[in-house]
Amino acid sequence: MRTFMILPAAMVLLAGCNGQEAQTPPSPEDMTIVGSAVPEVLQTGEYCYFRDDAEVTEGVRLIAGGDGSLSGRNYGVIHQEGEGYYSAFEIDLNGGRLTESGLVLFNANTRVEGDVRSGTMLWNISEDSAAPDGLDTKLDNVACDGLEDRVFPENQ
Repeated sequence: MRTFMILPAAMVLLAGCNGQEAQTPPSPEDMTIVGSAVPEVLQTGEYCYFRDDAEVTEGVRLIAGGDGSLSGRNYGVIHQEGEGYYSAFEIDLNGGRLTESGLVLFNANTRVEGDVRSGTMLWNISEDSAAPDGLDTKLDNVACDGLEDRVFPENQ
């Protein structure tokens, strides 16, 4: 029974809300899509973001295509030392579409401890930072070289 109680908590934390209740984003059918997924501030290329705090270490790697596409991967480690809970997660972010509000709506496939969930995620993305919408967290722009080693230093 304990596993079933931890997993929902992990799903909330994996998005980085630090114990705050996550807001459910509107469904894609309720959002106005305005075309290209790439916010105007991004040029074609690769963008990487990182954060390391008391509960989560994570990275995001995004590819902005010349055709207006935006996709990538969010991955990290939940390390709640007080609760003795540690887990790795990975989220594939595909088919990014820019919404009328300026947020990017991704199709998301999330994997935590063998559990796979599919849905959508909204992200606020700029050249300087990336943040899941509705959560009190932000990842800062960093060099892409060595990002995975910063998130998973034990794999070096």
